[in-house]
Amino acid sequence: MNKFFSKILWEMHSLVYDFKVGSRVHRDLQDDIINVLDIKKAHKLLDAGIGTGALESALLRKDVKDLSVLGVDLSEKMLNKAEEKLANEFREFKLLRLDLNNSLPFTGNYFDRIASSNTFYILHNKLDFLKEAYRVLKPQGKIVLSTPHEKFKGTEIMKYHYKKANKFSHYVSALVETIVALVLVLPFELLITIAEKSGQYEHLGGESLQKLFKEAGFDSHEITLAFADQNWLITATK
Repeated sequence: MNKFFSKILWEMHSLVYDFKVGSRVHRDLQDDIINVLDIKKAHKLLDAGIGTGALESALLRKDVKDLSVLGVDLSEKMLNKAEEKLANEFREFKLLRLDLNNSLPFTGNYFDRIASSNTFYILHNKLDFLKEAYRVLKPQGKIVLSTPHEKFKGTEIMKYHYKKANKFSHYVSALVETIVALVLVLPFELLITIAEKSGQYEHLGGESLQKLFKEAGFDSHEITLAFADQNWLITATK
């Protein structure tokens, strides 16, 4: 799978992405990220791989609005959806189409927080991205990154909905989500799996991930599991 095909994949994925990230497991992941981000009033947040704005939607649900958000993504269609949903919701909200394999076009020591969810694994220049993240973070700034681990199983994501269901309506909702996901989302997930198998995308082990963070300059970091225990959630401070 070449770079052009990968770009087309994510443009097409935008058609069903809001349904995907609106599921309970994704909403819980965004809540986990927000809890460790520890956003303060007037903070500047870089969302690296904003997609259609799942993290920002979660911030709005928690009435966290008094901050400046800059979201970047490779997919123009994803950015358009984020703009439609989130324009005028925060103190400042800007979007930029950007390939995160390249240098970040921001001055050093600029952002208070950086968040990145389910994006890191598709990057070819993972260490370069982390070095750039370190550069643009302010001293004591924090990055929170979630990415699939090396033993990721999509079936565990499906099971998560049923494990969390505690009444009949929740089971019905989980069943409907499963059926719709099989019809709409599964084709894209299969293409992503092909990209992973071909080496285009890479899921890292915990030690490898922590080593990259250390090489990028982040001496202080913590790592745990999230996303139905199928993702790493790593928090690092500059």
